[in-house]
This record gives sequence, C-alpha cells and structure tokens, in this order.
Amino acid sequence: MCRLDVASPRSVVKVGDTIADIREGRNAGAWSVGVILGSNEMALTAAETAALQPGELKRRMDAVRLRMYAAGADYVIDDMTALPALIDCINSRMENC
Repeated sequence: MCRLDVASPRSVVKVGDTIADIREGRNAGAWSVGVILGSNEMALTAAETAALQPGELKRRMDAVRLRMYAAGADYVIDDMTALPALIDCINSRMENC
C-alpha cells in the first residue's frame, strides 16, 4: 500500500484463507475477508470436502467461520465466487453486506 501511495487502507480488501491473513488485513487497517472453502483453515482437499455429509460440512465451515471472525475478519465468505458481490457491497457502503 505504501509503494502504491494508497490514500486510505480502507480502500483495500485483504482476502485470505488463514488466520494470519485475517490478522495481516486488520493490522494494515484494510477490510479483512476470510475464505472458507479450499482454505488452510478447513485443511481438506476438494475431494475430501465433496465426500463430507452436508451436516458435517456445515459444522466444519461454521467452525472455520467462527475462528476467522474471532481473529478479526470484517467478513467471511464461503468461497471466492462471493467476493465480487461483497466488494460491490463494501464499495457502496451498504450496512448489511
């Protein structure tokens, strides 16, 4: 952000799949977004994720979501497909993104 002369850290979205990523975004003053599926926090391959029963998948995703919010994430999304809509929401300054 310094090299690019970013005027405000709140104009930056830091997206990551680890607790360290969440903390980096928070420490920089940027929006911090955690991604659950495919993340290091889930610690499952795509095949392992697909093999889970729906209830077990939800339980594991909920646990990761809670850890990411506890680490300071502003938002947590299930997967990267949700990111464009979230960025649009952040840019429009809507309260309920």
